[in-house]
Amino acid sequence: MPASSSTARCTTSTAPPAPSRGLRRRASRAGTEGASASGHPLYTPTVLGTAIFRRAALATPETLSVSLEMVGMFTWIHVLIFAALGGVASRLLAMVEHKRRRRSSPRPSFA
Repeated sequence: MPASSSTARCTTSTAPPAPSRGLRRRASRAGTEGASASGHPLYTPTVLGTAIFRRAALATPETLSVSLEMVGMFTWIHVLIFAALGGVASRLLAMVEHKRRRRSSPRPSFA
């Protein structure tokens, strides 16, 4: 029996599927294992935070010990930069979408 037109709906989505919980879990685990495999977890954000906020203290990075203060400060800068980049990318995509809609909209003809 064919479905009536009022009940049959065809929905198409151009958005990519959201990452599954399993993918996020595996990515988090891989990142954690990668950081701890070297035996120096939080060392890289400590060095980068020290390089940004305390340049003089970075004369000998080999002797630098992990500093949660530097990790936290670097993490905040990292988050702010990526949030700004995401905002810029979102704005650019919105502008492109707006121009695309304007081009594809029907234009009145005065013939």
